[in-house]
Order: sequence, then C-alpha cells, then structure tokens
Amino acid sequence: MLRVEIGGGTRDRGDGWVNVDQIDSADIVHDLNSLPWPFDDESVDELYSSHCIEHVESDRDFIREVARICRVGARVEIRAPDAMSEMANIYGHKTVFSINVVRHADHVFPELFWSNCDRRLKLDRIEYGADDYWFAKARSNRVFAHYSDEDILDWVPRTKHENRFHFTVVPKTT
Repeated sequence: MLRVEIGGGTRDRGDGWVNVDQIDSADIVHDLNSLPWPFDDESVDELYSSHCIEHVESDRDFIREVARICRVGARVEIRAPDAMSEMANIYGHKTVFSINVVRHADHVFPELFWSNCDRRLKLDRIEYGADDYWFAKARSNRVFAHYSDEDILDWVPRTKHENRFHFTVVPKTT
C-alpha cells in the first residue's frame, strides 16, 4: 500500500508515509510545480497534504495531478488555510484553495475543471479547524451566544484557520 504525503516539509507524517517535497530531507525530492510528479498513473493508495497547495503556482494542476497518481477509490485529504483566515494571503502563498474552488471543481463546472482527465476527486466532506484565539473570542461574545460552533466557524470572519477537504478518487464519469 503506497501512502503519499505531498509537501510534508521537515515535519512529515512518517510511519510509512512517503514524503514528497523540494527539501533535501524528503523521501522524494521534487518541485511540485514541475509536472508530472514522479509517480505512475494510479499508483497511490492514499494521499495527504497539509498546507502545501497554497504554495504551488496552480491549485488546479495540483489536484489534477493528485487524481492522476491515485487509484480509483483512494482516499485524499487536503488541508489548506480558510480564505477568510489571516493565513490565506501571507508571503509565500500563491493560491487560495477555497471551498468555492472545490465546489466548482466538484459539481458546478466539473466538465471544465477535469477536462482531459481519466479520474477526478469527488468531495466527501469538509471539516473545519478553528483559529483558537478568534474562535474563543467569538464564543465568549454575547452577540454570538446562540450560535452553534459550526455557525460561528461559517459566519464569523477569522474564526476558521483551515479547511480539511476529504475526497475519494472516482472515474471522471462519476
């Protein structure tokens, strides 16, 4: 079973995951802007990437390459800063991989996004990671007392640190 972490840096997952990054200590040293990535089609069983996609030139190329290297049925988790987070547009970030980008690729314009691909990523669910400071501030504010935690994360700017996108790789026709 081949489990790949894209952009694990110096704090990779270890424990059987193959870290692909441009740093010398990675298991596979590769510039992720250089396509294709060093994997055969449908060779990866599971893929994880945390706070890497915002550093590449094209988030579209990134997820299309993920779909290329993963087998049908593979589980994919991509974590990225929320578009409203202060982390979204800092130095070194080249794209914002937002919920709207994912929704457009998944079901608004999939025929455009996934053109010339055999497989695509199907969105299973999105989880949110709270920015502890701003979330606690909103939670303690009486204005938001009746809001659920999920409503605070959805509607109060700066409370959401990251989005955790969970996908399954499916044939393009699905």
